[in-house]
Order: sequence, then C-alpha cells, then structure tokens
Amino acid sequence: MNEAEVRNYLHILTDSLNKKQEILIAIEAASKRQAEVIQEEDFDLERLDETFNEKGRLIDALGEIDDGFASVYERIKEDLEKNKELYKAEILKLQEQIRTITDISVSIQAQEMRNRTAIDNKVLARRQELGKRRSANHAAQTYFQNMSKTGAVLPQFMDKKN
Repeated sequence: MNEAEVRNYLHILTDSLNKKQEILIAIEAASKRQAEVIQEEDFDLERLDETFNEKGRLIDALGEIDDGFASVYERIKEDLEKNKELYKAEILKLQEQIRTITDISVSIQAQEMRNRTAIDNKVLARRQELGKRRSANHAAQTYFQNMSKTGAVLPQFMDKKN
C-alpha cells in the first residue's frame, strides 16, 4: 500500500474517532438526564425508558463505528508498524484522541454506576412502600374476617307488623 492510501486511511480513522467522541458525549449527556429523572420525587418510568432507548441507539451506533475502525485499522496495521516514523504525527494524534475517548468512557461508567445505585435504591424504597401497603391491607382484611366470625348481630331493620 502506498503512502497516500495509508494517509487516507489514517484520516478515516481520525474521523471515526471524532464521531465516536461525539457519540460518547451524547451518551454521557443521556446518562446525566437519566440521573435527573431518577432523582425526581415523582419518578417517571416513561421518561426513564426514553433515556434507556436513546442510549441504546447511541450504543448501537458506537458499535458500528468500532467495527469500522477495527476493519480500517487492520488494513493499514502492517504499514504503520513498518513505517512508524513516517506516520508518527498521525499516530500521536490518534493516541491523543483515544486517551480523550477513554476519559469520557470512564466518566460514563462512573455515572452509570451512580445511576444503577440510585435505581436500586428507588426500587427498594418502592418495594418497602408496597410491603407496608400490603401489610395494612392484610391487617384490615384479617380484622373484618375476625369481626364477621364473632357472631355479633349487626343492627337490622325489623318490621313490627304482627
């Protein structure tokens, strides 16, 4: 492969990393919106579901970019290893982009862990709330069952025609 072709492929890799960075920034923003939804007092499952769907679409796009990047890199890997000095500036630029992407990825992972903990806490609180309601309902039901078994005569309307 000639130098011009390798440089074109390096440009494609740079563009691919730029797109990946944009998508990661969008995922990070969606994760922050998700955290806001989770923290709201009036927990809206529909809005939370929308953020999950948005992140799913972004993650799918990220996977496509990663596949394309790997494919292009495999085409020029051998040439890059043979001529490291010739492509040194481009390689350094790619490495810097990868460091930036890694930093964003770490930030996203941390936010996702916080979101997961917050969701787990919300679910636990809801379960406890439901448990209390069930206990109250069960107590009321038991009370009425016990009262019906006492044999007490409830007030009744009597006809006094005789």
